[in-house]
Amino acid sequence: MLPDVGQESRRSPPNHSTKAGPTPVPVPSTHPLYMLYTSGSTSRPKAVTRDTGGYLTALRWAAEKVFGVRAGDVFWTDSHPGWVMGHSFTVYGALVTGATTVVYEGSPVDTPDPSAFPRIIAEYGVSVLFTTPMTLRRIRAASPEDRPFGSGGSPLRAVFLASERVEPELMDWTGPFFGCPVVDNWWQTETGWPIASNCLGLGLLPVKPGSVARPLPGYRVEILDEDGRPLPPGEQGHVTIPLPLPPGCLTTLWNDDERFAETYLKNFPGHYDTSDAGHLDEDGYLSRAAPTTSILMYSLVDRLWRNAKKAAGIVFCSAGLSKGVPVTDMAEWLGHRAPTSPTRPTSTSCPTPPTVSGP
Repeated sequence: MLPDVGQESRRSPPNHSTKAGPTPVPVPSTHPLYMLYTSGSTSRPKAVTRDTGGYLTALRWAAEKVFGVRAGDVFWTDSHPGWVMGHSFTVYGALVTGATTVVYEGSPVDTPDPSAFPRIIAEYGVSVLFTTPMTLRRIRAASPEDRPFGSGGSPLRAVFLASERVEPELMDWTGPFFGCPVVDNWWQTETGWPIASNCLGLGLLPVKPGSVARPLPGYRVEILDEDGRPLPPGEQGHVTIPLPLPPGCLTTLWNDDERFAETYLKNFPGHYDTSDAGHLDEDGYLSRAAPTTSILMYSLVDRLWRNAKKAAGIVFCSAGLSKGVPVTDMAEWLGHRAPTSPTRPTSTSCPTPPTVSGP
């Protein structure tokens, strides 16, 4: 939790020059800063490798021009550093800009309850919130108040969304709930910062439902067909980025240059393959198709539901959940409305699976 300090304290950090501290070590701008593993839709994790100079340059530009964050602001990226959002903007992006970053232990949706989200925003004067559609769906489902900030209003200038496609009706709910503009944007672990977004710091463009606005400076997005030919506006195809990639993007996969080239550069020579499908419209706005992983997840939920009548005690257990959740509750949590739920398990831990005989 942040200490209760004034704006001047945020702008002027205390002077620790009298204390002995670590000695900075100069490194080349191309020196690897960190590795972050991602698997995407494959079973083999990929160690995305980021450089130092290009990455910090990109984040410094994006924090101010895309997110509208300035020195002295409070920037809350609702993601831990295990995800690229947390690495890029909870840690580096906020701090290199001179902003205060919020780090919250546990999920602010249910630790201790959904009121924690607006309370933290109001108490610490959060200027810009960066979160996910999944988090907003959970807040919407659990929040008793339509206007949680009262007569004083929200301190937020904008709410940014990423990590998955957002449905227009959720965008419509989010704006009035938080009392500010809502901005969707799209990027990947591999790119490290947004590929396409509306830009609060440069002036917001008109919003088109279902679109993440235009590609940002440094990215030139092209939509290609199966044979690598450019497609006209409105036609769906492979979303690619002509090389070279801008600063901040991955430089390789750690100790695996061959797989880096095979995964991202081979399918469409001269282009980075995002492995996403989408289209550009006549104004250059980018819209993505639903990712295959989401389709597979919904297919899995449907299949589990069909079997739920035979095994009503099926529960999901994950590191992100503090208790088992019945299959139909999980289906609702994913946005899939299932029929009447079976009885919720009374145990707060994952039950021991029954012994199954036969093949």
